[in-house]
Amino acid sequence: MLCLLTACTFRRFKPEHSLTMLKTKQQTTNVLDFFHSENRNVHVIHCTTTSFHEHPTRITSICARFGGIGEKRAFVPEHPPLSKNEIDAWEKEILAKFQDFMEKNPRVRWVHWSMTDDKFGWPLIRRRSLEHKITDHTQDLIELNLNHYLEQEYGAGYESTPTFIT
Repeated sequence: MLCLLTACTFRRFKPEHSLTMLKTKQQTTNVLDFFHSENRNVHVIHCTTTSFHEHPTRITSICARFGGIGEKRAFVPEHPPLSKNEIDAWEKEILAKFQDFMEKNPRVRWVHWSMTDDKFGWPLIRRRSLEHKITDHTQDLIELNLNHYLEQEYGAGYESTPTFIT
């Protein structure tokens, strides 16, 4: 996934953009430094959820690719839920594993694609963790919303087809 995001990032790369500074919640950093391939603290993250129309929206997986070493990790239980009644327990285990990782790795830099909505992403992870009485460790996270960055650099219409081709 990092290769896909990196290709997307530098598709229309111009040398003058190499000095573009990115403001994260904790610091200002050079975008290229953020992606430095030797940095083991840069992780690409994606989560999946139940239908946005379902109430409550539940997290069904959180996956990450760890920078530098290319290791992949899915914060999911070994066996999927067998019924809808087991989805809450499934979600609770996912969030407990992820929040445990966050507590042990507070300086991780996260790259994501628009994980900014209450039905998808960081706000959902925070809310559902609290609803499951799991301590949230994402409040001081360092993040790069790749979609937001590309919109700032190239404008809202930077891509004529803003979806991944499968």
